[in-house]
Amino acid sequence: MVALGNQIIGKSHDTGVTERDPSLHAEVNAIRQAVHSIGDTNLSGAILFCTCEPCPMCSSLAVWSNLTTIVYGISIEETARLGKSRIRVSSEKIVERSPVMLEVIGGILKDECKLLYD
Repeated sequence: MVALGNQIIGKSHDTGVTERDPSLHAEVNAIRQAVHSIGDTNLSGAILFCTCEPCPMCSSLAVWSNLTTIVYGISIEETARLGKSRIRVSSEKIVERSPVMLEVIGGILKDECKLLYD
């Protein structure tokens, strides 16, 4: 989900399997909705909320769309330990190598999010 102020401007889920497109992660879909909603690719001031820490592709998209904050529940490392296939590069690593300042906040509703992966 992408929120700007008190308004949700993008909300989606993973559609990679149903659409036969491995790039269609929930974050990609939500960011696409958000840019269409506001009519601009600059999402400065917006927050991306995710169940799981965004993968490197999605974290990079957050950078390129100038999101201000990423908030997630369970980390990439934690989901990998649960047997989910992940590229083990954290959002923080992507952001620290990027040209923009983007805050990354993890562990929000972690236990509730983890239940979705059990």
